[in-house]
Amino acid sequence: MSFAQNTKNSSSREDQQRADFAAPKRSVGELVTGIVAELGGIVQRQIDLAKAELKTAAIKGGIGAAGFIAAGLFLFFALIMLLFAGAYGFVAAGLPAWGAFLLVAGILIVIAIIVAVVGLIFFKKVRGPERTIAQAQRTIKVVQGKGHLPTTTKAEEYNEVYKDLYGTDAK
Repeated sequence: MSFAQNTKNSSSREDQQRADFAAPKRSVGELVTGIVAELGGIVQRQIDLAKAELKTAAIKGGIGAAGFIAAGLFLFFALIMLLFAGAYGFVAAGLPAWGAFLLVAGILIVIAIIVAVVGLIFFKKVRGPERTIAQAQRTIKVVQGKGHLPTTTKAEEYNEVYKDLYGTDAK
C-alpha cells in the first residue's frame, strides 16, 4: 500500500469517527429504553438456555427414575418369592401349610404396625414453616411502617434452626 492510499484510508477513518462523534445524541429516556430492551433480550436468552439444559436433565432424570422403578418392581417380586419360600420353610419344619402362611402373614402385619408407628411418630414432629410465616408477617409490618427490622444475626438464626433439628446448640 502506498503512502497516499494509507493517508487516504487514515483520513476516511478519522472522518467516520468524527461523524460518529457528531451523530445526534440519544436522550436519557432513549438510552434507558435501549438498556431495558437489551437486558430483556439477555434475560430471555438466559431463560432459553436454562430451559434447554433443564429439558436435557429432566430426560436423563426420567430415564434414571424409570430404571429405579423397574428395579423396585423386580425387588417386590423377589420379596413375594421369599415370603412363599419362608412359608414353605415353616411347612418343612412341620407346620401345616395354612399355619405356615398364617404365621408369615402375622409377621408381615407386625412389621407393618411397627413401621406405621415409627411413621406416625415422625409425622407428629412435622411443623409448618413457622419462622417463614413470622418473617413474612414482620416484613409486612415493616413495609406498612408498623414495625422495625429484626436485629438477629444469621448466626443466631442458624443456631435456632440447628437446635430445632438436633436438640442442641451448634458447636
